[in-house]
Amino acid sequence: STLARGIVSNAASLHAALGAELRVAHVCYDELMRAELASARSGSAFDVGAWRTSRLEAAQRARELLCEAARDPGRAALLVLLDDNMHFRSMRKGAFHLARSECGAAFVHVHVAAPLPLALARNAARAPVEQVPVHLLVEMVSTYEAAPSETQGWERPTITVHATADDEADAGWTALLDPAELVHAWRERQPAEVDPASECDVRDTSRQATLASVLHQLDIRSRQMVALSMEAASHLPAGEKRALAARLNEARKRLLARTHAPSADRLGDSAQGALGPEDAARLVADEEYAAFGYECRSFT
Repeated sequence: STLARGIVSNAASLHAALGAELRVAHVCYDELMRAELASARSGSAFDVGAWRTSRLEAAQRARELLCEAARDPGRAALLVLLDDNMHFRSMRKGAFHLARSECGAAFVHVHVAAPLPLALARNAARAPVEQVPVHLLVEMVSTYEAAPSETQGWERPTITVHATADDEADAGWTALLDPAELVHAWRERQPAEVDPASECDVRDTSRQATLASVLHQLDIRSRQMVALSMEAASHLPAGEKRALAARLNEARKRLLARTHAPSADRLGDSAQGALGPEDAARLVADEEYAAFGYECRSFT
């Protein structure tokens, strides 16, 4: 993102706010995904396995950076920027556990809120191969799971900033995010674990009922994604639309099969060693749904 690139290229303001030397590492999910897709050479514009591998690699890079910093506390403080939209809470919760439970690091969530017209304009300015179809971008905005306004528990260290068309210059990132506010959130007492009172956990039902609910929601969401993709392709000839519908439905069957019976390794990877079974299942479902959106993009 523009904000992350700006912090990396011009961290002097953060140094001043911190009052000490600071190292900054940038882990960009999009860059890792592009590299994985290029190396997969699957012959298609998108590969689910490559997309998933890139997300696991991003988490592993962050883990290694944070653990290395913890082993050498005498060095300058390290800020690791996990640069991704993470539009589902389960994705951000996985990042929280990686930082707090696995590495003992501080966690701050910076939500860059961009108006839809600005997001559409920036998307249109991308290289054609990197553009997200408009209907998928609109769907992503509509399903974004924002942190509650009265944030408590693991989402308490959340900063919301509002993007404008004027924040394109990397060196101008401080106009978007106050360095002192970021440092304050970073230094603030961190939640040690998830606050049960702030979570929407289903305590009065069995674990199986919780998992069934996650899968049921995925079934509904994936049907809606197919409908959106077909609506966006309404201009195609009838034969092409039938072929597209068949490809989308086959992809949806694969999605549901993967998510109904995820491997133990898959659950372990998504949990990143810290999430409970229900949260891991939610993260698997959300990541698979996001991958399904990219796969639908490759068909249209």
